[in-house]
Amino acid sequence: MNVEWIEHLSSWLSDRGFSRSDDREVGGFENILIRFRGEPYEVHVVRERGEWNIGISPAGRSPLMWPYVWRHYLDATTPDPSQLPESLEEQLEFTYRRLDEVMEATRRDAEIENHLRAINRAIISARLGLDPVTLRREKKPEDEKE
Repeated sequence: MNVEWIEHLSSWLSDRGFSRSDDREVGGFENILIRFRGEPYEVHVVRERGEWNIGISPAGRSPLMWPYVWRHYLDATTPDPSQLPESLEEQLEFTYRRLDEVMEATRRDAEIENHLRAINRAIISARLGLDPVTLRREKKPEDEKE
């Protein structure tokens, strides 16, 4: 498995004041969490079920959000779940190009966590066909029994 990109990301983040603070296997199945702490953000590299993802969150707080969610917040666009999952290359490109915007947005928007959660909820409900408020399966007229 080629993971040179992790070292490149680590170096890039280090140049911006982040430190690699946690490397561990989580939950078995060779799942991995690598955490980089900076101020005011953490960047997480996660391998789960063989898939690599990058998450960005305010340091020491939730939510951990994927670049796709952040992109829609920053661009004020409506998520299209058919574009998921994002490739690792797309996530890395977002991180390299827009991490400064993410950090600035947090300083500017006191309600950012609520906005990110709403975007994430919309994505989850659309992908799974759930009601966006309750995250329960929507009843269709044909499901109703007479």
